[in-house]
Amino acid sequence: PSVLTSAPVSTTTATMSPLARLGVLAASVGLSFLSSSFAQEEDPSDWIWTCDDLTPDLCDLSSPEEGTVEVRGLNIYYRRYRAVKSASSPDKAPIVVIHGGPAQSHDYLLSLKQQACRGRDVIFYDQAGCGRSDWPSLESDLDKDYPWLVDPSYYANLELPAVLDHLGVSDRYHIFAHSWGAVLAQLHALDDKPPGLVSMTLSGPMTDARIYNAAQLDEEDGTVTQLPPFVQKRLLALEATEAYHTDEYIAIDGLFSVMFTSLTVGTSVIPDCCQDTFERTNWYLYDRLWGPSEVRISTDAALYGVRTTDRLKEIKYPVFVTSAKWDLMTPKVIKPLLDNLPHSEYHMFMKSAHASALDEPGPTNDLLSDFVGRMESSGVDGLRSASS
Repeated sequence: PSVLTSAPVSTTTATMSPLARLGVLAASVGLSFLSSSFAQEEDPSDWIWTCDDLTPDLCDLSSPEEGTVEVRGLNIYYRRYRAVKSASSPDKAPIVVIHGGPAQSHDYLLSLKQQACRGRDVIFYDQAGCGRSDWPSLESDLDKDYPWLVDPSYYANLELPAVLDHLGVSDRYHIFAHSWGAVLAQLHALDDKPPGLVSMTLSGPMTDARIYNAAQLDEEDGTVTQLPPFVQKRLLALEATEAYHTDEYIAIDGLFSVMFTSLTVGTSVIPDCCQDTFERTNWYLYDRLWGPSEVRISTDAALYGVRTTDRLKEIKYPVFVTSAKWDLMTPKVIKPLLDNLPHSEYHMFMKSAHASALDEPGPTNDLLSDFVGRMESSGVDGLRSASS
């Protein structure tokens, strides 16, 4: 029998990552920032939010092209939205979207398909071990049978180039990468130095887990320090004993995730594309790559050993760095990129948490379209101030 599965593995909240438990918490408890007057007009059980509804100016797109490409024996799923013909141009290079997580699906970023309405192909794919791509079976030994799945360089330097080559876009393309995906994009640019890469948009990026961990506790603009004092105290005490699966920790980390992951997901209705991501996340692989807590990256997780700060000056491509007011990637996490990237500009979203493509899909699409267009016409000469 096959050792692979394309279906998510069911799990209980006791073994879920905090971000998965956030989905359960938001759906079952009904965390809501909606007004009481609106709640009285509608039966909450009838509310259905779709990411298409959240995305302004979304046109009537054709069904995406779907397929797989095999990489090291695992099928990698992709979908490609073709540019609307009336707006398309041979000068418009496709955008390849690298999702975050780690080990989450691309679905929560589907608002970016609106770029196809502007005449540009948009390509999404799920990294190995999650989403609609092949998953190792429960019977397999990850370290023995699939050790590359806990190696970030596999995703950046083997899987991504394979997807680009299979789709015939490696000669000219842009990257939009979010969170963990933004780390992979940096490794792709640094190690592969791809000649066809036109630009990168790094949404909620980081360069070093140590900087990320320290920034969460920063007195000036840390995330943990924005929590009530007693909540901070209990959170740190529980983390010190690694009590990640206790009800108390789940409740506190759920609050943390609501505040700093997505303001939209913090409502009582989870948009369909985000729910699809929750259901298609490989939480075991997530824990191996990031760790069991959203608050900090575990020292034994694969991501902890990735550090790009000292190499950023080698990236010669134009880079658009974005973060958000309520982002996990605080100003001190973002600062190394702005200080070291030779060709960059920056924007902070003021009504978003970490997932700005979900919280502010309209401005995200507008800024992305403007940036890639300028980079195609003028290259690095088209960059604006990094503090815009």
